[in-house]
Amino acid sequence: MIERGRREQSRLRLRLPCRLITRDGDAKVILTDLSQTGARVQTAANLAAKGEAVLQWFGMEVFGSVVWTRTGLCGFRFFDPIPHNWLIVSRDLDETNAVRDEREVARQIAREWVAGVRRI
Repeated sequence: MIERGRREQSRLRLRLPCRLITRDGDAKVILTDLSQTGARVQTAANLAAKGEAVLQWFGMEVFGSVVWTRTGLCGFRFFDPIPHNWLIVSRDLDETNAVRDEREVARQIAREWVAGVRRI
């Protein structure tokens, strides 16, 4: 018998801009993990756990609920699994539309400074 952890679906790691719509309003968030049954988003918004919401990114839209929140992050469970091809499309979108995080921007600036391209 093979023991499984809590997660049944593998995650796709991303950094895509998206929108999370709740009863309290909507927030611009960054989609950081995606599976067929849920997602994790990075946000500056103060979200309440257990609230229903809609997650939208690049023409895709899914209904679900916020199942956990931590400072700057929240977990979102879909009411129905998303189609597998949405994962493929999202992966392809991530290659051309990924939001860079602050560390990546800082590393790029440092590389340019060392190369003499950028002055600080």
